[in-house]
Amino acid sequence: MNYAIAAVLLFFGSPLLAQNNAIFQGGSSDGYTRGGAAHLVSTAGIFSGGTGDGYMRNGFAQSISTVGLFAGGAGDGYMRNGFAQPPNTIGVFSGGAGDGYARNSGVSIRASLQCIAFLEGPWNSGAQLMNDNLRAANLIPLTEPYTALGYAQAGGGGGETTVPSMLLDNAGGAIVDWVRAELRSATAPGTLLAVRHALLNRSGYLVDPVTGDDFIQFDALPGNYHIVVRHRNHLGVMTATPIALNAAAAEIDFTLPSTPTFGTNARKSIGPVQVLWSGDVTGNRQLKYTGTGNDRDPLLVAVGSTTPNNILTGQYDRKDVNMDGTVKYTGSANDRDPILVNVGSTTPNNTRTEQVP
Repeated sequence: MNYAIAAVLLFFGSPLLAQNNAIFQGGSSDGYTRGGAAHLVSTAGIFSGGTGDGYMRNGFAQSISTVGLFAGGAGDGYMRNGFAQPPNTIGVFSGGAGDGYARNSGVSIRASLQCIAFLEGPWNSGAQLMNDNLRAANLIPLTEPYTALGYAQAGGGGGETTVPSMLLDNAGGAIVDWVRAELRSATAPGTLLAVRHALLNRSGYLVDPVTGDDFIQFDALPGNYHIVVRHRNHLGVMTATPIALNAAAAEIDFTLPSTPTFGTNARKSIGPVQVLWSGDVTGNRQLKYTGTGNDRDPLLVAVGSTTPNNILTGQYDRKDVNMDGTVKYTGSANDRDPILVNVGSTTPNNTRTEQVP
């Protein structure tokens, strides 16, 4: 190591390592500040490695950089911490022939996903977009509905909220409803690992309910996962194989016929696109028109068994299969017919089951 051109500060086991306005520069070696089990703070620092590395690293405690330039020549420029999250207010992480990054072996880097899916209920073939009737009628809740419906949560999911400004009219970006994204084990796809509830816009993108970004992040480390998208009155869908997720959002487009899915007939074809099957009124992950636990009877009971022509308006309800804000048993655009069509108009005793383990 060339100590003539490298300024190195090492404190192992001390309670606090603080550096203000410091330059840690390595020529052919490294320029860095490191603490073994201490709290590491840098207010303004330049960590520059020539052919080596420029970095700020701590073994077990929190590393904080308010303003930092981490530049690696042929090496790496990075801020790294062993077990805790390293906050960084303003940072430039530059790698020459090497890498520039902020890294943590805990949860600071999260699995990210850009996902596209269409729901059959609000699908508008003419516009090639989903309708946003629920949003237009101010029926979409500010808190995700899945926790209250009894869906299992994992990996920090559950209780996600949004704000009214996210539900304003935005053409193809207008919100249709809340959906649920899940990460399943790569080796045991029936095992739920993480959940993220997101808003779905008319173009099919899962949108972060706070930032409005067209990608979502899970409280899960990068890795290989089966991806699941579910909706409260549609059958969910899952990728056929595990997908590699990391901090750069991978894209999964469930609207494309070319995207492989788990099981058989997991999605419904409508023209050139694939949509999630509508009609799971009971939330039992099946579509049934007749028999015990069918999805048709709840509609009739809701409008009145002796008054089937009634219409319930202003509804945010699983029984609103086409998601137009009303519950109808008879007449045009009713919520009963889609269930029959999806089990088979000539085979009403059929059952269609969600293809997610």
